[in-house]
Amino acid sequence: MNTWRSWSIATMAACAAACGGYTVPAQHVTGAQTAIAAARGGGAAADPQANLHLKLAEEQFSSARGMMKSGDDKKADLLLLRSQADAQLAQSLAQKQTATAETQKTVDQIRLLIEQSSPRQ
Repeated sequence: MNTWRSWSIATMAACAAACGGYTVPAQHVTGAQTAIAAARGGGAAADPQANLHLKLAEEQFSSARGMMKSGDDKKADLLLLRSQADAQLAQSLAQKQTATAETQKTVDQIRLLIEQSSPRQ
C-alpha cells in the first residue's frame, strides 16, 4: 500500500512537471482573436501607429499558438494576453485617428460658415 501511494505521488508529480499543470483558458484565445478582428475592422491598418500594434498582436497570437502546440501553455497564455492588449491598443489608436479627422472636418466647416456669415467690408 505504501509503495502504491509513493508511486501515485511520483506519477502525479511527473505529470504536473511535464504538463505544467496549466491550461490556456479558452476565453484568452478568443479574446485575442476578437480583439485582432475588431482592430482590423476598425481601420487599424490605415494608421501607421495602429498598424504597428496590430502586426505585433498578430505575431504574438501566432507565436502563442506555436507555444500551445509545443506544450508551453503558461508562456502562451501570457503572450495571448499581450496580443489582446496590443490589438485593443491598435483599435483605440485607429478610433483616435478617426475622431481627430472628424473633429478637424467639423472645425473647418465651422470656420467656413463663420467666414460666409460675417459681413464683408
